[in-house]
Amino acid sequence: RRNLRTTNLRIDWSLWARQADGACRAFGGPALVPGDGSFVVGRTAAMFWDLSVVWDSKKAPAFAELALRFGFAGIAHTISLAGNQVLNLRSHRCPIEPRPVATPQGPGPLWGAVAEDLGLKANGDLLQLRRLTLVVEDVPQVLAAAQASQMKPPAYDLVALRPTSEEAFRAACEKGTCDIISLQMDDKVPFQVRRKDALAFLSRGGFFELELAPALRDAGRRRAVVANMDQLLHATRGRNVLLSSAALD
Repeated sequence: RRNLRTTNLRIDWSLWARQADGACRAFGGPALVPGDGSFVVGRTAAMFWDLSVVWDSKKAPAFAELALRFGFAGIAHTISLAGNQVLNLRSHRCPIEPRPVATPQGPGPLWGAVAEDLGLKANGDLLQLRRLTLVVEDVPQVLAAAQASQMKPPAYDLVALRPTSEEAFRAACEKGTCDIISLQMDDKVPFQVRRKDALAFLSRGGFFELELAPALRDAGRRRAVVANMDQLLHATRGRNVLLSSAALD
C-alpha cells in the first residue's frame, strides 16, 4: 500500500488487480491476474481516467457527461496557480464544485471498490476529483506547495507541480510535496530532465505527466511534445508516466 505524498489517497494496486480479475471472471471474461501475479489490462476491465481537465464551472457538467458516455471511470477537475498565488495558498479557497452525473445502467462493477480504496465518497456514476496544479519557478515556491496538503478540510485530492526552471525541477523531484510533476511539453523545456532527478521523484512514489491537448492543436507543438516525451521516457525508463488531456473544451 503506497501513500501519495500530499493527500489521504491510499491506493492498493494489487487489490485493484484482484478486484478487476474477479469482476472479469464473473462476466465470463479472461483472467487478468495470471499465475505469476502480474496484472494484464484487458478491454473487459480497463478503467480510463483523465487526471487533468481544466475547471470551468459552465463547461464542467458537459465534460463529466462526455467522459461518462465514453466509459471513463473518473476525471480530475484542475485549477492552476502561479506566482504569488503559490506563496499565499493559505488564503486560497477551492472553487471546484462538480455536479454528480449518472447513466441509466449505473456504474461498472469496479466503481464502488475504487471509490472506497481512494477514500472518496461515492457521488454519481463518475468519480470527479479536485486537482491543484502549481506553476513553480524557484525553491520557495516548491516548498510552499506543502500548504496544499494542510488545508482544513482537505480541498484537493491531487496536487501537481509544474516547474519552469532547473532549480525548481530538482527541488520538486527531491522534496516537493506533490503527487504529479507536469512539464510543459509543447515547447522547448528550459532545462534537462536528468535521470538522477527523475528517479529521486519516482522513488518517492510520484508520477510524471504528459498532456495530449497541445499535440492535437498544432503541428509544431506536436513535434516538440514528441521530442520532449522521448527525453522524459528515457529519464524515467518509462516508469510512472501518465497521459492526460489537459482539455479546455
